[in-house]
Amino acid sequence: MLTQSHYILLPHLQRVSDMEMANRSIPEPTRRELGNKIRTYKDSLATLQKDLKQAEDKFSRNSLMGGRSGEDGRPLDYDKSQASRDRMQATTDKLRGSSNVLDDANRRIEETLEVGVGIVTELDRNRETLNRVRNNAGEVGSQLDVARRILRGMNKRELQNKIAVVVFALVMIGIIAVVIYYMTKPKQQ
Repeated sequence: MLTQSHYILLPHLQRVSDMEMANRSIPEPTRRELGNKIRTYKDSLATLQKDLKQAEDKFSRNSLMGGRSGEDGRPLDYDKSQASRDRMQATTDKLRGSSNVLDDANRRIEETLEVGVGIVTELDRNRETLNRVRNNAGEVGSQLDVARRILRGMNKRELQNKIAVVVFALVMIGIIAVVIYYMTKPKQQ
C-alpha cells in the first residue's frame, strides 16, 4: 500500500512540474489564473507527500515493534496500525482525486495552448494579408502617379491644340478681313 501510494504520487509531481513549464508560454491573464491553481496542486501534493512520509515512518516503526499480542490475540499496536492504514487509504484517495484534478488542469492547459497556436496562426495569416494589401496599394499608388502624368500631358496637349485652333482662327479671320478689304476697296486709278 505504501509503495503503491509512492508510485501514484511521483507522476503527479512530474505533471505539476510540466504544468509549470507549460504555464510559462501562456498569455498573462490565463497564466496568472492557472499559476494559482498549479500552486494549490503543488501545495496539496507536498502535504500528501509529507503525510505519506509520516505514514511510512510510522509503518517502519510499527513493523519493528510488531509481534507482541494483547489479551484478544491482536497485536498491541493493532488499533494504531489500523488508523495508519486508514490514513494511508485516505491519502491514497486524496492522491487519486488530485490526479483527476491535475489531469483536468493539464487538459485545460493543452486546450489553451491549442487556442493560442490557432490565434498565432490566424495572426500570421492576417499579417501576410496585410502585407499583400500594402504591396498592392503601393502598386496602385505608382499606377495612379503614372495616370496623373498622362492626364497632365493630355491636358497640356489639349490646351496647346485649343491655342493653335484659336490662333489659326484669328489668322484665318485676319486673312478673310484683308481679302474683303481689298475686294471692297475702290480701285484707284
